[in-house]
Amino acid sequence: MKGITIDRLTTNVFLLLIFLYLLTANLQFIPQLVLLFKLSFVCVIIIISLLLLKHKKLNLSELKILSPFILFELIYIFNYNSYSKPETFFNIFYQAVFIIIWYVTSNITWKIEHIKLFSFLSWLMIAFLLFIIISGSELMNMNAVGAYTYLLTFFPLLHIIGYTKNKFFRIICLVLLSGTIIYLSNARSILVSILFGLITWMLWKFITKSKLLFQMYFISILVFGYLFIYVYPRLDSILYNFYYFNEIVYKYTGKNILSGRNELWSELLVLIENKLLFGYGSGALPRDFISMDLSAHNLYLQIALQVGIVGLSTFLIFLLFIWKTFWLNRHDPKIILLACYFIGILVHEMFEVTLIQNNFGLSIIQWLILGVGSSYCIKIK
Repeated sequence: MKGITIDRLTTNVFLLLIFLYLLTANLQFIPQLVLLFKLSFVCVIIIISLLLLKHKKLNLSELKILSPFILFELIYIFNYNSYSKPETFFNIFYQAVFIIIWYVTSNITWKIEHIKLFSFLSWLMIAFLLFIIISGSELMNMNAVGAYTYLLTFFPLLHIIGYTKNKFFRIICLVLLSGTIIYLSNARSILVSILFGLITWMLWKFITKSKLLFQMYFISILVFGYLFIYVYPRLDSILYNFYYFNEIVYKYTGKNILSGRNELWSELLVLIENKLLFGYGSGALPRDFISMDLSAHNLYLQIALQVGIVGLSTFLIFLLFIWKTFWLNRHDPKIILLACYFIGILVHEMFEVTLIQNNFGLSIIQWLILGVGSSYCIKIK
């Protein structure tokens, strides 16, 4: 399937709005300005999607990928009930925007100048995040700093791996800079995401020996996530010498192994089991049931709480369909990079809720990664 091309002006406007939003969103200098950049970006992506549909029809392979997410979105709409809040409508709306971002960016033929611009803006943002870390500023949450840094490295790496020579020196510079920020941010969930991304890279030749192995690897990540949710809250009773290991972790990270998620997840699991199929409603949050003003700190638990295992299943099937498209161009280094980040994102969502809710800025970057990366597969169908 042939992708469409976009002119330089459209690309510049598109990326400039993203850059301005990301620059202001988490700092909250002027809330009205943040809202303006957000709405401007949403308007631009909707206009581009309408133009795309005008010049290119939705084919069956795309419809197959999109169908689970459309069903997922419909479940959220029909599950709008008494637990819904003013922000619930916007969450549902933004989820639709995210899938539009994926559809649009996966259908664009990205040229070297586009990727170079993505890379340049990412370098600027990473430098800004380094300033935040060094200055000791409290303007941004340190976990968010670590997450932004990790995700933004995708585009410089994509440019280096896919379009440049002298890769080694550039990669070393990027790793040292981003690694310093992530280490200083003390974002442990990002370190785990990086670990799983590296495991994916090391196992790539093995898991791409057959389509079955390829799909089973993805499923094994989901199974790990499922087991982790049940095992993690019970680590203190399961892990031999737990308190010894906890002291080591605290010594080097300043945080305990059990960060409070153990208590939160234990209570959420009980709640989810009581309304297993369709959950409590699109706007349901942990604070509606327990005395903690927190998100679930786990995307999959939050989805299950809101729309049950039926809604969660449709979302996971959608992610599986995206993963399956990687098979089409599995020998391309750019797709290997994408797969590593995709797995890293899935693992990160075991600790946070940023892919479809809570943090619009992080959500945008993650869907751009999936969309831009998928374009190297979908366009060869």
